[in-house]
Amino acid sequence: GADRETAAAACFWLSNILENAGDIRGSRAAAEHALELAADADGPWAKAMPRAMLAQLTLHEGDRAAAAGHARAALPVMQRIGAGDDELQLRALLAFCAIADGRLAEAEAELAAMDGVAESWSGFGGRAFRQVPRAELLLARGEHEAGLAAHRECMTRMRELEFPGIPRTGLEPWALF
Repeated sequence: GADRETAAAACFWLSNILENAGDIRGSRAAAEHALELAADADGPWAKAMPRAMLAQLTLHEGDRAAAAGHARAALPVMQRIGAGDDELQLRALLAFCAIADGRLAEAEAELAAMDGVAESWSGFGGRAFRQVPRAELLLARGEHEAGLAAHRECMTRMRELEFPGIPRTGLEPWALF
C-alpha cells in the first residue's frame, strides 16, 4: 500500500508468515523490504526486528557472515529496550556462527555475555538459547560426552516447558526443536 509505515509492518509480519510456511526466500524478501521501508523516525524497533529476522533467515541459507552482520546490527537495540529473549537469540546465533567458523573463544565470549541477560517473564526462549550453544561448543571442543549430555538435559527441560492452562502434547515446536 501507499502508507509506508503500514507497508513496513505488513512486510515484517509477512516475513514471519512465510518463514512459518517454509518459504525462506519469500520470507527474506519480505524482511528486506520491511527494512528498506523502515525510517529512523519509526524508532529503533522498526529496523531491529527485520534485521533480527534476516539474521535467522540468512543463517538458514548458510550465509553466516550476513547472519552475524544482521545480528550485530540488531543487538544494541534489543539490549537498549530490554528485549532479553531477543538478545539471547541473537547472541546464540553469533555463538553458532563462531563455532561453525572455528572461533571457539569468540563463541565462549558470546555465551559469557548471555549469562548477564535477563529473560522475559516466561523464560521461554532463554532455556534453549542458553543451553544449545553451550552443548555445541562442548562438541566443537571434542568434549563429546559432555556435549551430548548437555543436549539431553536441554531436551528434557524443553519437554517440561508448559504454559498455564495449556496441556502438553509432546508436539510443541520447542520440544521438537
